[in-house]
Amino acid sequence: MLTTTLSHDHGVPVNTGTQLVGTRTSPGGMPHLDGCMGCSATLMDGGLFGLGQSEDQLQATADGIIREAGDTFMVSSIAIAAAMTVLDKKAAQRLGQILIAKGVDADKVADAMKRAFPTRAGRGIWGVLSTVSAAACAYHGYKRNESIGWAVWWFIAGGLFFPITPVIAVAQGFGKPK
Repeated sequence: MLTTTLSHDHGVPVNTGTQLVGTRTSPGGMPHLDGCMGCSATLMDGGLFGLGQSEDQLQATADGIIREAGDTFMVSSIAIAAAMTVLDKKAAQRLGQILIAKGVDADKVADAMKRAFPTRAGRGIWGVLSTVSAAACAYHGYKRNESIGWAVWWFIAGGLFFPITPVIAVAQGFGKPK
């Protein structure tokens, strides 16, 4: 495995993939990655590796997030989530605890955890509703136009554009011919 380390003037490794976009130079003249949350980056060929963050690294990451925002009040949940996505869940939870202890709003940390680690239940419910919408819209498309082509079109639209497409189908008179 190829490993390359880019040193920043912040001193905490944040692991990223091999694709780097938007490098710039920090005031100290060191390379700095856009969105690095004030940390250094370790490039590893093959993907994201965020396991094994030490307590000192998590403390420094929290300090970097706060420093980038200006103060604890200005820290956004999006910035916290960006840092958490490169960590495993346990390390991300510990980072959240550190940020709260440093004065960051607990609601922002909770929102960041939801962004970084979305629940399967929410995605599952949306997927079921989207599938039901697709089936109902396919029925509507077939009954309205008596055409399999229109049924396929309505199926795709019903699955991709839930909840808009079922509302349109109801407005047209669900399943009623033109």
